[in-house]
Amino acid sequence: MLAKLEQVLPSAVRSRVRATQAAIVAPGPVHSDDAADPETFATLALACRDSEVIRFDYAAADGAQTARRVESVALVPIGRRWYLLAWDSARDDWRTFRLDRITRPTRTHLIVERRAVPSADAASYVAERFATSAVPRLSATVRIDAPHDEVEGYLGAYTNGLTPDGPEHTRWRISDDRVEILMGALTWLIWPFTVIEGAELQRFVGEFGERLRSDPPAS
Repeated sequence: MLAKLEQVLPSAVRSRVRATQAAIVAPGPVHSDDAADPETFATLALACRDSEVIRFDYAAADGAQTARRVESVALVPIGRRWYLLAWDSARDDWRTFRLDRITRPTRTHLIVERRAVPSADAASYVAERFATSAVPRLSATVRIDAPHDEVEGYLGAYTNGLTPDGPEHTRWRISDDRVEILMGALTWLIWPFTVIEGAELQRFVGEFGERLRSDPPAS
């Protein structure tokens, strides 16, 4: 898993993150668009590893800037973004922060007792928060030609919407705002599958398959 994870980390920070893998919770497939600043990533990873209080400036989705002081817990990839899971004592609650919106992270060297995450692990908790925080524009149902237990074991924490479909098949309900992201999720599957609901994804999969089968242009 660490070898796969290193492939998608910013190159400038790979060597430093090898020493801090305990801070990163990524039990399933990982994507990254390298939006997070490498130095920010490394600073937060070290703080998570040591269960350290950290200060930083944070830009909300509407552009509002706030100064934060939180107990670092874990770095979690969701989709193509990295998030910091932390306990915000000022708000007396768990918070997730997008790494590409964090600036000026400053370590305080104040070590605190690590808090127990209210879920199976940090990745599961963050995924659950995202599942209930917004309604994606697109949804689709995929029928996978493999038993539920086998698919569940392979996908790890990314099993929201996964249900058995008889002894030999599994249904996977997936959602996102972009059809390309849904297609990206399907490329991780190692079994044959059929998109049985979701017209936009069905068209995209068909067009993608045609491009793969087409002859290369003559040189």
